[in-house]
Amino acid sequence: MSDDVRLSGPVSPDFDYAAYPFYLLSRAAGRYNAAMEAALRPFGLDQARWRILIVLVQHDQLGTQDIARKVVYKLSTTTRVIQRLEGAGLVKTLQSSKDGRITNVHITEAGRALVDKTRDAANTVFKEAFEGVPAKDIDVMCAQLKNIDERLRPDAEKNTQQL
Repeated sequence: MSDDVRLSGPVSPDFDYAAYPFYLLSRAAGRYNAAMEAALRPFGLDQARWRILIVLVQHDQLGTQDIARKVVYKLSTTTRVIQRLEGAGLVKTLQSSKDGRITNVHITEAGRALVDKTRDAANTVFKEAFEGVPAKDIDVMCAQLKNIDERLRPDAEKNTQQL
């Protein structure tokens, strides 16, 4: 496939979905999600809950809308997942003292402990996916994915803090 066809995308008469970057990205993401679901199941977690918890481990407290942006879920989905996490005692929600419209989410010690228990399982999936791939190639891939993410980010998010 020539560079011109790759750059022209689906409009090209020579378009091959199997070589299309977004098809490959979606396929890899789907396989990753399935592998993570299987790895997290013994811990009573799914990918959605784990993603929110792993973000909160790094940030301790965030507003629901900030979490939704970081995990790339709709706000309504994020809210439902947070409610399930709160019901399980893994996070606490508190109304912001500065702005009553904002709900802040804090990870609990139980939430941190559960994330710690899942790290080996998540690392197994990571190692399986990247076995034999040089670190520099992973760095290049991550840089390119960040660039794509930035270019496709909605205008409303482009002026907010970095994800």
